[in-house]
Amino acid sequence: MIRAAEAAAVVLAAGFSRRMGRFKPLLPLGGRPMIAWSLDLFTGCGLSQICVVVGHRHDELVPLLAARRVTAVVNREFEQGMFSSVKAGIRALSRDCRAFFVLPADIPLIRPATIDRLLEDFDAPRTRIVLPCFTGRTGHPPLIDRDLAPAILQAEEAGGLRAALGRWAADTLEVPVPDRGILNDADRHEDYEALQAAWRRREIPDAEECAAILAHRGPQAEPIARHGRQVARVAAALTAALKEAGVELDAGLIRAAALVHDLAKGTTDHARAGAKRLHALGFSAVAEIVACHHEILIEPQRPITAAEVVYLADKRVAEDRLVGLKERFAAALARYGALQDARINIQRRRDQALAVQNRIEAAIGRSVDGLLKEACKTERVP
Repeated sequence: MIRAAEAAAVVLAAGFSRRMGRFKPLLPLGGRPMIAWSLDLFTGCGLSQICVVVGHRHDELVPLLAARRVTAVVNREFEQGMFSSVKAGIRALSRDCRAFFVLPADIPLIRPATIDRLLEDFDAPRTRIVLPCFTGRTGHPPLIDRDLAPAILQAEEAGGLRAALGRWAADTLEVPVPDRGILNDADRHEDYEALQAAWRRREIPDAEECAAILAHRGPQAEPIARHGRQVARVAAALTAALKEAGVELDAGLIRAAALVHDLAKGTTDHARAGAKRLHALGFSAVAEIVACHHEILIEPQRPITAAEVVYLADKRVAEDRLVGLKERFAAALARYGALQDARINIQRRRDQALAVQNRIEAAIGRSVDGLLKEACKTERVP
């Protein structure tokens, strides 16, 4: 592991943004210039130095950078291409740093947990370069050994940084991360629109991110994922029925929480442990639901919540089978009911599930049992 204080970053913001047709570093994203997200990422992670390479419209960027703890590097040769900016940034780095990141300013939604993970894995044996990887695809930012800087500076412009780093393929480590942001750039207008949508939903992982979150469980991941998929299926049926009845809920949020709710299954207080992991990854909206999927506080005077839907869906699924509440809790009582504290806890969760089910039935005007039998024709997830 390398400490953040031993690492630096080169942020590339010198290009023309020709394909976009607008200057990307200053495009608004979440109420701030796009480049601000990359700067805050590295500053928040505690890096020792951040060099921002500017060129086109540098007169507009330099004043913005002056108010931050960053070094502005003017690349007078930026028209030669991005690799010239990479080299300009590397030349400006302090010799005290052990490694450095390289990140184009139009890839602004990298998660801090991704930077932490790359730093953590940097000292693996024979590792000179660490690349984040999502669904089998490598992305940004690479973390590069400072000792490679002289060779990179000598590399030819053709092929850019990717070609330059290719000579150390045997010393490159690809690290899986649950972060689609490593792939999402803003080359074109439609990419920029996609980035804006991703920013608005940044606290909710998509289906592939959910799968990547569970993958760290290794052999245990598949049964957990299979259970989660069936819970998501049940939750989707409940959500759709509630929507028809006029109850507005975020279906994507509910699906994500259902898919990953058991990510810490088998650990002490797994609901809170899972929520802590999700908070660390930046998925706070889902974390709040996961935290209460084992025990939930029901407030009858308030509208039905996404957490209640996930809670009931979880209680209606045993492994990957749709079950009734009576069967689900009878099995738990048969297994643990001889222990007084366990019996009390099981009965409390049964009462909570019944209360949620009654609330949903009152809202949709039909039985949940009938609804789920129609929605889930097969008992097992394919």
